[in-house]
Amino acid sequence: MAAVLLEHISFRYTAFGLSDVSLEVSPGEFFTIVGPNGSGKTTILKLIDGILAPNGGSLSLFGRALRRMSRQEVARIVAYVPQDGAAAFPFTVREVVLMGRSPHLGLLGFDSARDREIASWAMELAEVAAIADRPVTEISDGERQRVYVARALAQKPKILLLDEPHAHLDIAHQISLCESLRRLAAEQGLAVVAVVHDLNLASMFSDRMLLLHEGRAVAIGKVEEVLTPALINQTFHVPVMVDEHPTLHSPRVTLVLSHGSGGNGQGDHRG
Repeated sequence: MAAVLLEHISFRYTAFGLSDVSLEVSPGEFFTIVGPNGSGKTTILKLIDGILAPNGGSLSLFGRALRRMSRQEVARIVAYVPQDGAAAFPFTVREVVLMGRSPHLGLLGFDSARDREIASWAMELAEVAAIADRPVTEISDGERQRVYVARALAQKPKILLLDEPHAHLDIAHQISLCESLRRLAAEQGLAVVAVVHDLNLASMFSDRMLLLHEGRAVAIGKVEEVLTPALINQTFHVPVMVDEHPTLHSPRVTLVLSHGSGGNGQGDHRG
């Protein structure tokens, strides 16, 4: 059974929308959504989380129609890490991560020893345990981003939605986060759906991906089926070369620049 199933989804803002988008994500799969700015990537995450409602088509989670599920039911199986989570109040890192347990708390709303154990596990995995007692208003953007990932993991979701989770992270934490999420997906059957701008990072860790452009699916499938020079050029309007990564054997995308564009004529492409 699919963890996430979108069938012919349409959604429209005043001047922008999604049109006839279908996708399926299985338990244990690391699925990425790539495409230019404004192509509808974040909109898909918000539809899956129930923040937005589609104008057409159907959306189900583990075989249940999302429109028939309560917010608490959704929160027990879906965790969403938005792109920019500003810190308004000086809660400690530990307190913020414990907030991820709220969908599972009893009537009195008190966290248990089990909740605290799960929060500690999530902080270790997101590499923020060392700053557990610091206010989130006094840590870096990258540290705060990892705190919000830990809070989402503390929900113990079956579906994890991430909107540009690497935006504020250095390269070491980008890799370690992806490796941890891949391991969770494989070991616990977690379905990961992530919006990623860096095509090479997406290529390294994705099982499958969706390429979006102007609200429409350009391609969906295995990484090598989606990250082709023709499809990338069609979508991003830039010339690229795609070859094989020398050690990972995943597709590697290199932007091809003319000499007049600066640099040495080539560079890694960042979507």
